[in-house]
Amino acid sequence: MEFEKAIKGFIISITADGFSPDTIATYRWALSKLCDHLGNPEVNKISESMIKETFVWLRTDYVPRRKNLETGPLTGRSLENIWTAMRSFFNWAELEFEIKRPDKTIARPRYAKREVEPFTHDEIRRLLSACEKTVTREGKRPSFTMKRHTSLRDACLVMFLLDTGLRVSECARLNVGDIDLETGAVTVKPFRTGQKTKGRVVYFGKTTKKTLWKYAIDRYDNEPLFKTVDDKRMDRNSIRCMLNDLGKNANVPGCHPHRFRHTFAIEYLRAGGDVFTLQRLLGHSSLEMVQNYLALVPGDIARAYRSPSDIALSK
Repeated sequence: MEFEKAIKGFIISITADGFSPDTIATYRWALSKLCDHLGNPEVNKISESMIKETFVWLRTDYVPRRKNLETGPLTGRSLENIWTAMRSFFNWAELEFEIKRPDKTIARPRYAKREVEPFTHDEIRRLLSACEKTVTREGKRPSFTMKRHTSLRDACLVMFLLDTGLRVSECARLNVGDIDLETGAVTVKPFRTGQKTKGRVVYFGKTTKKTLWKYAIDRYDNEPLFKTVDDKRMDRNSIRCMLNDLGKNANVPGCHPHRFRHTFAIEYLRAGGDVFTLQRLLGHSSLEMVQNYLALVPGDIARAYRSPSDIALSK
């Protein structure tokens, strides 16, 4: 069977197995890169050397077409996603077509993971200020500043992500009825298998509560919490693009959704929060994931540390 047709069968299979739409979209994208470069061969004709050559191409010659128009090389995480999708596909194909897997000796791509870097307080202020106005450039005309027509929504989104630490996909799935403006509670419902998005309650602060009240007061409970300009639900890509644009206007590099989650986690720990509660708020299955957020600067650790002997003798 041709690779392209087999990919369609694989997507049907993992959809039936309850994989999340985000995972399915990532696998479809990743496998399409392999298929395009290999020229859609028969699945049983794909060899180990063909796969290795494809990964060399992905690292050196492939030019991504991103929505933000950036054309830099694929990140290590993207290469790992392609590797993961490939492994999952050939595991399925081995059972489905009784073929010999060509991917077993292909090592997981190695890369240095980015250090957890929260937003500074100054960067947060600049982002919120940029929600009010935007810099517009049209052709050869000089740039000019104008009021951002989505200013209320954008400010809500920035503060909401900072306060709750939600994943961008979890945020995108929320409806108005999932937030309680009196208590500041957000009900996050389990999604699909519940392995990634676990049911839990998170919270937002007083300032966010006031802004959310202005933004959502006249809407029904079953409406999406965050909407596009054409009144549709914002998905993770539209939120990512909005934040990327906001970061450029505010001169804050690296303004991506997950950085808000990093900031929430580290600020929570800096304020004296414990890792067990943080694990529940973030919706992680184990403490191992929470360790990533303990990458605080030495000064933070020193300020947060109180020796057991000092505590005992002070009583």
